[in-house]
Amino acid sequence: MRVPRPTVLEVLAIAITIVVVATFVTPESFRSRSDPRAAARSDLTAIGAAIETYRYDTGHLPTTAEGLAALVDVPPWPRRWTWRGPYVVPRIPLDPWGRAYLYRRVDASGGEGYRLASYGADGKPGGHGDNADVAIRP
Repeated sequence: MRVPRPTVLEVLAIAITIVVVATFVTPESFRSRSDPRAAARSDLTAIGAAIETYRYDTGHLPTTAEGLAALVDVPPWPRRWTWRGPYVVPRIPLDPWGRAYLYRRVDASGGEGYRLASYGADGKPGGHGDNADVAIRP
């Protein structure tokens, strides 16, 4: 009994399917095995760049109440945002421990600024090692 051999088109279709699936699965699997604190710093840096672009386009930072959703959701006052945003696609990532990153606008005498953070593995402020906060404050 002869086993039918796959055609070149069938082999090509299978190869393309494997490549497409690997494109979506592989980055997440590498990220979960890497240093979670380094992944959080990388995410915070990318989110910080999106915030700075938002500030450049709109003339101000998102308020603490608007939070990071301002980088994704169309605001009620469209101004220049609608033709430049969204600033993060398709959504704001969660930190490596599965929680939302924290954003707080800080208005000081020198102008406006912000603080982005993750509270680490334990989800509580402070801590040491994997439980330590990961934060950026430009």
